Amino acid sequence: MTQGRETADPGTWAAVTHQLRRAPDYNVTLKLPLPLHLAMKTTQYVLPHEDDTEESAAEEGAGE
Repeated sequence: MTQGRETADPGTWAAVTHQLRRAPDYNVTLKLPLPLHLAMKTTQYVLPHEDDTEESAAEEGAGE
C-alpha cells in the first residue's frame, strides 16, 4: 500500500494523455501529447545543433 497516495487507474492516465493530444491552438490531433510536442519543437528550433556548433567554431577561428 502506498503511503498517503492513491494510485490512479491506467485508464485515467490514458484518457489524460489522449486529451493532451487535442491542443486548443491546433486543428488536428497531435501525434504526441502537447508537452512532449512542444519539447520536440524546442529541440528542433531553439537548442543548438551539432552542425551549428562546428560552423561557429570555424568562423571564430577564421577571424584570428
